Amino acid sequence: MNHSYEMEVSRDYLMEYTKNIAQWERVAGTDGELQAFHYLEQQLIKFGANTHLYSHDAFISVPQSAALQVAGQHFSCQTHSMATSTGDDGIQRTLVYGGKSADLTASICKDNIVLLEGRAEREPIIKAHQLGAAGVICISGDYIYESCISPIWGSPSHMNKHLLPCIPVVSITTTTGKQIKDLLASSSPLAHLQTKVNSSWRKIPLLKAEISSFQPTDKFVMFSGHVDSWYHGAMDNGTANATMMEVGRIAGQHREALQHNLRLVFFSGHSQGRYAGSSWYCDHFWEDLHQNCIVSINIDSVGAIGANDLTRSTIMPEAKGVAIEVIKENTGVDFVGRRYSRFADQSFWGVGASCAFASFSKQMLGNRQRVGNFSIPAGGSLDLGWWWHTPEDKIDKIDPDNLVRDAKIFTTYIMRFLTSKIIPLDFRAAAIEIIGILKDWQSKAGEHFDLTEALQRAEQLLLELNELYQYAPGEETGTVEEIEVFNQTLWNIGRILVPLNFTQGCIYENDPAVAQPPMPSLSAINQLAAATDDERKEIRVELVRRRNYVIHSLSRALKVLGNAKEF
Repeated sequence: MNHSYEMEVSRDYLMEYTKNIAQWERVAGTDGELQAFHYLEQQLIKFGANTHLYSHDAFISVPQSAALQVAGQHFSCQTHSMATSTGDDGIQRTLVYGGKSADLTASICKDNIVLLEGRAEREPIIKAHQLGAAGVICISGDYIYESCISPIWGSPSHMNKHLLPCIPVVSITTTTGKQIKDLLASSSPLAHLQTKVNSSWRKIPLLKAEISSFQPTDKFVMFSGHVDSWYHGAMDNGTANATMMEVGRIAGQHREALQHNLRLVFFSGHSQGRYAGSSWYCDHFWEDLHQNCIVSINIDSVGAIGANDLTRSTIMPEAKGVAIEVIKENTGVDFVGRRYSRFADQSFWGVGASCAFASFSKQMLGNRQRVGNFSIPAGGSLDLGWWWHTPEDKIDKIDPDNLVRDAKIFTTYIMRFLTSKIIPLDFRAAAIEIIGILKDWQSKAGEHFDLTEALQRAEQLLLELNELYQYAPGEETGTVEEIEVFNQTLWNIGRILVPLNFTQGCIYENDPAVAQPPMPSLSAINQLAAATDDERKEIRVELVRRRNYVIHSLSRALKVLGNAKEF
């Protein structure tokens, strides 16, 4: 019978932690952020954690100022993290309307400042730049949301720093956008952009806090979240940090029940460094993470007013079963989940760590939320509320009941992993997903490329995983050796299937911070249909190598299961 650890979650503690964290503006590398880190460390030491506060180099970009004139008229705007500074003179070019990102062409962009629909995000900015735009103005919506537009995951290296944006970018509201479009309707006016962005290498903190099991072990469950924020960030990410501390407090009171250690990791460099902190941690502790991390659980922006959709958080298939059980037990809600995209400090796929969650409770899709005098549609970019990434992310956007509810879910989920002798990951679900992905890729490739052998090995893998789980040892009835062999088998399978499912295949670095399809190593298949005969030959050269990676990965997983049978 499972202990009801969630009943120990304290509303008072959660709100106290959140208010204390949100007293500081926490831009990466600033004194306010460092004070928040010191507060977190002091509290966790009281809970019995062993802590280490690191200071490491990271490339951080903080927007300073922006100015926009169109046809001599001044308009309010904001620039963004990782955008280019123009210098004091700014730039002046003809302004053209580009519509949506999909509508952009070289003839629209070349040497012009382009007016784009939608929030400032890396993909449309990259496209506009590649098509020759001199600058971009994004129509953000009713509010301007702070954003980081770098396509580089983490700090740039000498190999990829050329990918940083090279054009100025600003955002305006829908109202301002309409005014500017009215000017465009009758002429092709000149626009003048001036931006100042402070982008530089600086020191940022990272806090590791470990709650150790009484049973000596190197294995740990990692629970992580970023501390840096835009403005005071009560929701993003104060409530998440508060939940991490509350889980640490409760785990510290039940160390005798822990089968594994709890590792809390607080990052900086999320908001102004494109996940620079989590990427640094993965790079510098790669072997420890690869060998010892049981599961990586992330938390971001929980407990908000109106955040009553608990069905849509991201999760890997093997970690989803426990999430379904825990959320149903705590709330009665049927969790659906969705596949991870490239966001939210998910820097640990290369090490093979199965991952669960990030942003969790969301605004209801299709409804409208009313806050004070505001009435705006929820969903899409407003999943986390209209105040997300604005100065209005303050303590009044927190619903204490929702925060307690979310904290109970995370506590139950994490304690389930910490107290289970048998790792509760189900890689049958991962194999089923991989089979479906391979079928989708084969359907897209058609006669141009053959994935039959890869699909056959994936189907064989599922059969053998079914057999593995059928004869799994029991929590109470299995011997220590049987449980150890079973866990190690799951461990070895995960180190193969997670990178196969979610990365391009290089496990020692992170893929770019841009959208990628499932099993991205085969993404070149998307180019086959529209290619010429010679282009297809070139694409197949690459795809054969990527298919080798897929087949070899599945063969390695089958060998792991074969070795387990010999036990």
